[in-house]
Amino acid sequence: VFDRSIYDPAKDLWLRNPDPPRSRQPSDGELYEKLGSIIDIEHDRATNLVALSVESYSPVAAQAWASNLVRDINDYMRQIDVREAERSIGFLEGKVKETGIAAMRQLLYQLIQEKTQSLMLADVRDGYAFMAVDPPSLPERKAWPLRGLISIAAAFLGGVMAVVVVLVITAARPRRAA
Repeated sequence: VFDRSIYDPAKDLWLRNPDPPRSRQPSDGELYEKLGSIIDIEHDRATNLVALSVESYSPVAAQAWASNLVRDINDYMRQIDVREAERSIGFLEGKVKETGIAAMRQLLYQLIQEKTQSLMLADVRDGYAFMAVDPPSLPERKAWPLRGLISIAAAFLGGVMAVVVVLVITAARPRRAA
């Protein structure tokens, strides 16, 4: 669902008019602020577990965001490690060609083997950087807004306002002489 006063999806055009120095298209900083308000990440250093939760009006959207975030982080980390391993292998193969010492060549081949194993693991493992211990699930009950609390607060405020109105009317009414 798009707020059509801010963004027109048909034209792929931002319509908002923010205060300077911001532009019509949101910056990375604005995106970070907005995502920071709906995404919560907690890291337990004792168990080295990371808990990721996404808050949204739609529980289905929140579940999809959480799944996609974990998948995208894993893919990003995998790409970085594959690129690093491929560069390392290229460097080591160049050193193998340069050296004539048999012991040194054997050591370099062992390092190439280790980097090749890293490449294989990067391609095989789905949970590369983060493995889902408990995959994202739909919440069983609504987390927000708390309708009961809102009802109690509204009743309390209504009662306070009624008392204030009665006191104001009573104070403004002329007094009768006895």
